[in-house]
Amino acid sequence: EGLYDEADNSFSLEKNIHNMIKEIDDYRSDPQNLWKFLANISKNEVIKFASPLGWSLEADQKDSKHYANYIAGPEVGLYDLDIYFQTKPEHKLIKKEYVEFIDHVFKTCIGKDHTLKGSDIFDIEYEMINSYGCTEVKEDIENTYNKLSHNEAFNKYGFDWNTFSKELGYKKCPKFFITSNLNYLYCVSKSLKDDWTSSKWRSYWIYIHLIQMIRFHKKWRNIYYEYFEKIRCLCCCGSNRPDHCVSGPGGGRQGHRDRLYI
Repeated sequence: EGLYDEADNSFSLEKNIHNMIKEIDDYRSDPQNLWKFLANISKNEVIKFASPLGWSLEADQKDSKHYANYIAGPEVGLYDLDIYFQTKPEHKLIKKEYVEFIDHVFKTCIGKDHTLKGSDIFDIEYEMINSYGCTEVKEDIENTYNKLSHNEAFNKYGFDWNTFSKELGYKKCPKFFITSNLNYLYCVSKSLKDDWTSSKWRSYWIYIHLIQMIRFHKKWRNIYYEYFEKIRCLCCCGSNRPDHCVSGPGGGRQGHRDRLYI
């Protein structure tokens, strides 16, 4: 049976963590692998929600009889985007608890001897959110439907749709994809090309796998649910009932922004 189909995957998951980290580092060994790496994340339904440039195939918003390729930003871990900008006094504690939770995930899954930092995850998520506010590209901010060919995406915004799409499995690069925010596409593409192999981004790549993997571990799943179903639930809506609140990254959309929202 598959990794996520078994009743108790604890041994398989622990073994797979090592393989997952090795695969990430193999991609990182060559900076030119960026677009293949991102496409590989988009092929994984369990973690694609966290990709800084994620792919989906959806009904075309302007031609509902046909499907189209979409490229969009991620969902982030915290339910209120204001927390990333620390706009209220209580946000300091929420950030601290979030970073401590991530550090706990790293320590539990990998052990003490690693260089991964929970603060890196917060910083990366902040950078991605902040990229929606970049103003490098002149665009109509009310327009959330931008159709781009490979040449336009590559030459104007630095996004390699040709390599990305072929890694997804297309034999021929589709004529276009749709994205909601041209400034985000430009700024995140630039940032990734500059830094995606850095230690900070390495922490992020590994974390988005681990945060889903622990949900299928007999013991480790408690780490996930105790944080997202109890602590965050109290912060979010004043209720200790899990069905009233968020279910964590990739586990439900109530607590996350829609990818096309910002």
